[in-house]
Amino acid sequence: MNHAEDAALQTLMGMGMSRAEAKAELVELAALADPPPPPKLDAEALVDRALADVGFLAGGTAKQADDYCRARQYALAFARRATRRGVRIVGQTGNGKTTFARGLARIVELRAAWEGQGTRAVWTTAVDACWALAQHGGTTDARKEYAELRRALRHAPYVVIDDLGDEKPLYGTEYGGQVVALRYQDVGAWTAITTNHTLAELSARYDVAVAARTRSRLREMTEPLAFQGEDRRTGKRERAE
Repeated sequence: MNHAEDAALQTLMGMGMSRAEAKAELVELAALADPPPPPKLDAEALVDRALADVGFLAGGTAKQADDYCRARQYALAFARRATRRGVRIVGQTGNGKTTFARGLARIVELRAAWEGQGTRAVWTTAVDACWALAQHGGTTDARKEYAELRRALRHAPYVVIDDLGDEKPLYGTEYGGQVVALRYQDVGAWTAITTNHTLAELSARYDVAVAARTRSRLREMTEPLAFQGEDRRTGKRERAE
């Protein structure tokens, strides 16, 4: 017992406590002053639950199993905040890109709940995101909805954009590159993108004036995750038939 603890003990005993009572009181006060550290996040359990919640499961063909392993590896780094980069999930139709993106959004939700927060990822399609930037009219409700999406694209900490490259020019203007630019400008923002197109294919779809910038921004703000497995939906339909 150091000098300060001995002095505190003597003070408590001077208030009429026995020595044993005074020692017990000091133990309780020390526990209050130095609370135990919070439990550590179990990232593996959180990721497995999030992916299971949305139906992104292990198994299937060898290529599908490989997709799952690599996707889970990124999800673990994301859950642990071990990566600041977003992800660009590339592959053919039906091989799990959107389902995995939903799993990442679920990780945001579950992690925020564990931390006592209410953060959620904003989900949008590339088509809706472009309409939000191009909106010049429509009903009051539509204008309000698109205004909220524009704000999210600029400021939300987590955004998922589904099917980038499937959007069409609106009013003679290509907005896909502008959507990417908005997310790029928000330093520290995380963005997940699903697409059927490689960077070269995306560039070919955009105006020459914005194609190079869009490709460069996507490379910097997202890491590629190529899905090479077969169409999962086809397998489900064949089993059902």
